[in-house]
Amino acid sequence: MFEQSELFPEVIPDSVARIWKAVLDWYRLNHFGTPTVQQIVDRMLLNDPALPSSVEYIRQRRIKHPDLLPWPIRRGQRPPWLHELTQPIDETPVVLNPSDTLHLTTLEGVQVEVAVGEDGILRIVRRWSGGIAGATAVAYAALIILDGMDGTYDHIIHWCRVLASAVHVHF
Repeated sequence: MFEQSELFPEVIPDSVARIWKAVLDWYRLNHFGTPTVQQIVDRMLLNDPALPSSVEYIRQRRIKHPDLLPWPIRRGQRPPWLHELTQPIDETPVVLNPSDTLHLTTLEGVQVEVAVGEDGILRIVRRWSGGIAGATAVAYAALIILDGMDGTYDHIIHWCRVLASAVHVHF
């Protein structure tokens, strides 16, 4: 939830609000990169084709309202005249029982399951890293590298052929 900040004017120009809406819509629909000014213009035209929208229009608004239109507007950034309502922090301590387990992610990105020991200290019970998908990808890459070691990618690993010919098995 957002509320009006005291640092900015009560009335935000419609043009500035439209530019912010277009940028936020662009980020909502696109997963990568920062929108170009032309992409913002295109999004503004999609939102309301009757209102003025052009690269020059956006450039003029950025010059006129630099405090309201920081540039570039990055993913996750919100209009500066809005700020999040802060919820009061619940300072009640959390009490865990020995039967409780938590699933956490470490700073290194490893997922772990922790449980409360008899002495009340958290202990790591299990850790996950890449899972079976990661192991499969590594094994597949290793097979491709081994296949190419004889200079050709023919789906036959050369040393397997050598071993098979040593025991007189022909492929």
